[in-house]
Amino acid sequence: MAADIHPRQHTETAEAGRKRQQQRLRDTAAVTAGSGISLRLYVPAKAVQAALSAGLAALLAPYLLP
Repeated sequence: MAADIHPRQHTETAEAGRKRQQQRLRDTAAVTAGSGISLRLYVPAKAVQAALSAGLAALLAPYLLP
């Protein structure tokens, strides 16, 4: 449970999450740089994709979840 986590452990866990997120962004930047796709276009496109996915999930949830 989250209440059982010592504050220092929580800070270390949050830091590890930030490092993973930064690494994913660097990986994405490296791939897009080699493909000719600009991060200026990629990041907003991913945000739109996330919004559409969330909207679709919200619409389908009543039918798929009892």
